Amino acid sequence: MEKNSEFEKLRNEILEILSEGKKEEEIEKFIFIHDNGEIGTFFDKSIVNINVINSKDNTFIIDIYANLIFNVTIVEKLLGYLLTLNSKSLTGAFNLIVNEKESNLGIVSFSYAFMIKSIDREIFLKSFFTVGEIANYYAKEIQAKFGGLTINEYIKREDMPASHKKIKDKNKGEEKREESSKIEEIWE
Repeated sequence: MEKNSEFEKLRNEILEILSEGKKEEEIEKFIFIHDNGEIGTFFDKSIVNINVINSKDNTFIIDIYANLIFNVTIVEKLLGYLLTLNSKSLTGAFNLIVNEKESNLGIVSFSYAFMIKSIDREIFLKSFFTVGEIANYYAKEIQAKFGGLTINEYIKREDMPASHKKIKDKNKGEEKREESSKIEEIWE
């Protein structure tokens, strides 16, 4: 029970850090909670996600990641390119998530994870901004070299609803706007 309250405390501290200096209406457009409980935030033309994972030794893993390109064709040159980028990266790594239905397609993402017992505001913000900046910089470069769709293109192609329908967050019971409508609204 204590572990769960520590988890909620950490998650709330992260939300507070991301909300600093923003008005309520800005927060609603900037931060959302995914169905799986992960925190999502808009970062220029990207979405940066934060996953807080409870570990067994009273520490937490903070995984900050962004999906850069969707439906990219997996070819040897792409794998080599991502390995080259990873060898030059001082923080984080590029990953390839294979599509379960079409194994020749995937999602290119960038992630950075670290373990903590309590949140350090400066380290968290530097990590968050690093992932966001890398996502914005490399999304267009990777797309130009290997194809695929940016998150904006992917959302529009999937024809996700643009309604502002309210749904219930299963964990909190708070009302929130459907993630896809918020994402589409930002780019319109």
